[in-house]
Amino acid sequence: MSSFFIIRMQKLKASDIQEVQFHNQQGMESINYDLVNKRKIDYIKAVESRIEQAVLTKKKIRRDAVRLCEFLITSESKFFENLSVKNKKRFFIKALEFLQEKYGAENIIYASVHNEEKLSHMHVGLVPITADYRLNANHIFSRLNLAMLQDDILNYMIEEGFDLKRSVLNNQEDIEKYLYSI
Repeated sequence: MSSFFIIRMQKLKASDIQEVQFHNQQGMESINYDLVNKRKIDYIKAVESRIEQAVLTKKKIRRDAVRLCEFLITSESKFFENLSVKNKKRFFIKALEFLQEKYGAENIIYASVHNEEKLSHMHVGLVPITADYRLNANHIFSRLNLAMLQDDILNYMIEEGFDLKRSVLNNQEDIEKYLYSI
């Protein structure tokens, strides 16, 4: 029986990044790990470095601009219970590979897999750089683009052999209620 595939994205401003880093890097010495970095990194420095390297406009970046988009990727607990440790890691690697291909591996700062919480999940941090080298999360992640992402990544994961179906949960509040009730 198929399990729900859940991907959600939130936009983060500079003031939000440190709190996200604290959450993502706790437990990294034990059963949590990062698929992009071998050791803990400073998210703020990594984001600002990527912006300096990739953004080519002469316009000054607004202080309140979205600097990081974070994806949460997971499924139902029964899905993970039926996977070996190797296939659980493969699930997260494949989801990361999809995002790297779609948005550029160079724009992904971290991919933090959490196994210590009730439900295994992965946080992926992306600096939203457009094809014309601007920092613009709204351009990359319009409602239509996010809806298409839901379908595209689900189809990719199914092609990779995972028995998944599209989540019927539509907003962040519903997803969080669902995730924390499992």
